Amino acid sequence: MRIFENFQLSPDDQVYVCGVIVKKNKNHRKILLVNNGKKFKPCGRTLRFNDDRFSDHDSYMKSLEQLLKYSTDPRGKKIFDHAHVEKILEHESFYDKERGSVALYFRSVIFSFIEKIGIYPAQLHFVAHTEKKNTALATYMFHVRIAWSPIDNGLFHYIDQSSQEDVYGKYSLGSHYLGILNYHDIQVYQGSSKQYKVLYKILNKTF
Repeated sequence: MRIFENFQLSPDDQVYVCGVIVKKNKNHRKILLVNNGKKFKPCGRTLRFNDDRFSDHDSYMKSLEQLLKYSTDPRGKKIFDHAHVEKILEHESFYDKERGSVALYFRSVIFSFIEKIGIYPAQLHFVAHTEKKNTALATYMFHVRIAWSPIDNGLFHYIDQSSQEDVYGKYSLGSHYLGILNYHDIQVYQGSSKQYKVLYKILNKTF
């Protein structure tokens, strides 16, 4: 079983988990964010530890299969065909078993990317977390090193830090829902919580 040395389990009954895709070249380093109608932020969700979908491996895999089968784009077209679903389930079943007690955090991030964007985060690496403060939940951030974006006939476009693409699953970058923002662009930080500022800085130094 893989050991996550820097991962501290939360004592709370719920936390916020999120993930970002890093895009970089010689001169720029940017991150993919989603627009929730008010501001751009990492793709994420509130993880409640009593959520039955994430309670154990078998329950998670069944829930994931249902999510993949019934995920649709804004026009109502299915995003994943049968071959897509089979490939994702085979890959995820193996890696989920390796995550041990921290698997719930990964499962929640994966659900968020599939639900909100329509891509599967195939390689997730934990970045860091911030503690709960006042009304803000503890926030756990992950770096999505490789994501699978479905294309026709059971094939995927593989997204990593150096790939070039205009479409991510459900959305194009021009849809206003997705944005690739520079780490040092002040727009990333406006209206964002201190938790994000801390996590972005750690992400920038680490990846």
